[in-house]
Amino acid sequence: MRGKEAIGGRLHLTNLRLVFRSHAVNRVRGTFSVFLPCVEEVRSTSSGITRRVTMSTAGQDFTFVVWGVPQLIDTVDRYRAGFDDAHLPEVAAHVLAEPWKAGDGLRRSGRHEPLGAGPDSAYSRGGDFAAIAADLARGIDPRSARTEVAGVLQVVDLLTRAAGTLPPRS
Repeated sequence: MRGKEAIGGRLHLTNLRLVFRSHAVNRVRGTFSVFLPCVEEVRSTSSGITRRVTMSTAGQDFTFVVWGVPQLIDTVDRYRAGFDDAHLPEVAAHVLAEPWKAGDGLRRSGRHEPLGAGPDSAYSRGGDFAAIAADLARGIDPRSARTEVAGVLQVVDLLTRAAGTLPPRS
């Protein structure tokens, strides 16, 4: 994983997302989510003795070092296959109503820059997911840490899919 920072933590799989919680001793710490309805591909990227799984969404790839890669891939694929995309607007509305449940992104020690009031003001727009996604995307500060940007992009991806403006998952 040259050129990438390894962050220790735990990976949890729910029926709608993969949640990564970093250990408190990391320089970068916090919680990060990958929404399963946004995952377009999940594959083993293991090499040598390092067991890795990579999940690709519309605009990002996430690589996790984990044990049990085949079982994780099978479970993620099963959850993705069982999800009805007709429920995307409902999931997106829940994320906007309670953005802290989508994860706080990752933050550097001593600095807290959450998504902030963006979802609150966007949610008041009445469920126009494409407009809300565009507002959030425009609000991304390119000077933010890449992990913070990745978290906002996950929410943008989910909202865009809920608006029906991305092709369905393969």
